[in-house]
Amino acid sequence: SLENIQIICNHMENNDFDSKAYEWKFFEKKAGKTQNIPRKLFLALDFECENGQTAFEKQISVAKQELVKHKKLLSADQRLISKADMDYIVEQGNVNFKRYEFFLYRQLSHLINNCKVYIIDSESNKRLEDDLIAKNDWNKNYKSYIKKTGLSRLITPIQNTLSDLTGQLDTKLGILTQEINNDANEFVKRHHKTNQLVWSVANKSAKDDIEHTVFDQLPKIGIIELMNFVDQDTNFLNEFKKLATKKHSVKANKEDLLACIFGNGTHQGLANIASNSDRSSSSLRSVDDDYIRIENTALANELISNGINKLPICKYYTINEEAPFGSIDGQKFECRIKTFKARFSSKYFRKGKGISAMSLVSNHVALNTKAIPPNEYEGHHVFDLLYNNESDIQPTSLATDTHGVNKVNFSILDIFGYQFTPRYAKFKHTFLDEFEIVFGNDIEIKLKSPINVKRIEQEWKNIQWIMCSLSRKTATQSTIVKKLSNNKNNNRILLALHEYNRLIKCIYLLEYVNSQELRQHVQQALNRGEAYHQLRKAIASVNGASQFRGGKDADIDEWNDCARIIANCVVYFNSAVLSIFAQRAEESDDQKTLEILARISPVAWSHIQLSGEYTFSDKQFLIDLFKLTKDIELVSEDEDDVQVA
Repeated sequence: SLENIQIICNHMENNDFDSKAYEWKFFEKKAGKTQNIPRKLFLALDFECENGQTAFEKQISVAKQELVKHKKLLSADQRLISKADMDYIVEQGNVNFKRYEFFLYRQLSHLINNCKVYIIDSESNKRLEDDLIAKNDWNKNYKSYIKKTGLSRLITPIQNTLSDLTGQLDTKLGILTQEINNDANEFVKRHHKTNQLVWSVANKSAKDDIEHTVFDQLPKIGIIELMNFVDQDTNFLNEFKKLATKKHSVKANKEDLLACIFGNGTHQGLANIASNSDRSSSSLRSVDDDYIRIENTALANELISNGINKLPICKYYTINEEAPFGSIDGQKFECRIKTFKARFSSKYFRKGKGISAMSLVSNHVALNTKAIPPNEYEGHHVFDLLYNNESDIQPTSLATDTHGVNKVNFSILDIFGYQFTPRYAKFKHTFLDEFEIVFGNDIEIKLKSPINVKRIEQEWKNIQWIMCSLSRKTATQSTIVKKLSNNKNNNRILLALHEYNRLIKCIYLLEYVNSQELRQHVQQALNRGEAYHQLRKAIASVNGASQFRGGKDADIDEWNDCARIIANCVVYFNSAVLSIFAQRAEESDDQKTLEILARISPVAWSHIQLSGEYTFSDKQFLIDLFKLTKDIELVSEDEDDVQVA
């Protein structure tokens, strides 16, 4: 229209174009949509306001009454309108109620995000206290709750803990200062001309191909034959129990069950796997409905993980035996059908929707996984994945990238006996956010602001309350962590928890700078997570499939865990092959071969036939590992070509 053309011309000429007026005009024009969706939510939900929000609470009550009775707003509390918006909502003393209604909903959303208004029946938006042990019960029985956790950090008097931690901080600070002044630290050095600190790359490890020549010498193995082999060793298919019925003895046909797991895990779906195999679509759908549930897939994965842990080669996979390392990272997958978790993200899916599949990987094994919306912060789910790992492989040091860091993960993981070891994308900036460097003849490194030990001591009982609640697993742990990290209220409990988090974080930053071995361990753990992601992507792309097809969030969770079963089966088979060599080397005390085996990644699939047509009948030939590995040479002539993970 001519009006819009004139607006654009004014904007291009920078001629007093009021973008905010244009914005409010647009909101008024789209008032029908405001009334169609947000109004229905506003009327359906029960809100509870913090103290100090009396006027807003009254406006919510009045607005609901008017919308129910008159289908529109008739009154407005102008005290709630900010000065910046006043001229656009109130025109010549009259309130534009179409604009005011939109302002009310936007302000309500802002207050919910800032924890000043709560939604009583919402898991994510109710008060933090509602997720914790009842306050009265805690005050009466807190000693019993603390004792049941068995966590030394909670049982030990906080004064002793803080004395030990602050002592560690001072010691590491002194060591780093001395090393830099003596030019003895390889990670950070003092430039002799500019008198500034020069930071090097934390770890210069090359990203070689994860496929090793030992696997190239194996004959092609069909993925179904491989999964049958793993089931013969671990009996993971026996964990798929039917929902409780009168016929408790009914078991699924194993061939159909394997086809369902493979069809779901490769994102092909049951119809496609039926058309490419000897299975019928109707039988697969029946088995899928009765047996494929997240509880069963989790138990099956646990059996496979425990089976890998029992193999002779597994002890050589461990990074740092004193505190074994694991890693957590997210991988994005597009969804064909819209679900609640599937969200738009132009960065990853262009115009489509998808999810982020987070995985806990340790010793090359995917120990736990969780599908989350791609717009959710990964750091809020780190503790959830780690603490709920019930396999025999239990990492106590956890590596993540920068996305795994929030305001509480250092403190929570430390209290629960883990070491949080993130790799920061911009470590220099992170270090300088916490420490101040004073230059002179010798440099001096000190905290920008001292740790408020007194605040931690005063609120320690309340911190124990939060940690005991987390340990009980009665509430969604990721939701509690999110509230602890994002809560904008500067209440004393959260300030004390964040201060404890800063203490642990500062100790880790100093240790990261001081220890090359730690930096290598962190990088190695993250590399293993990336290798698993490559295998997971290959599994999701079988026969051209790549998108999740599940129509519900439960379907996506099940498909994601089925993919983990397939990946862990591949790792199990490869580890079983390498275990043959490990046993031979141990019998002959061949330490050189054992060192090489420890560096070979079992996350390899070049020798595995993933795509094609499948036969799930029980007429598969049995895999004989000793026969397969009889003529294989572990080390090539050029030992420099040995690829490590």
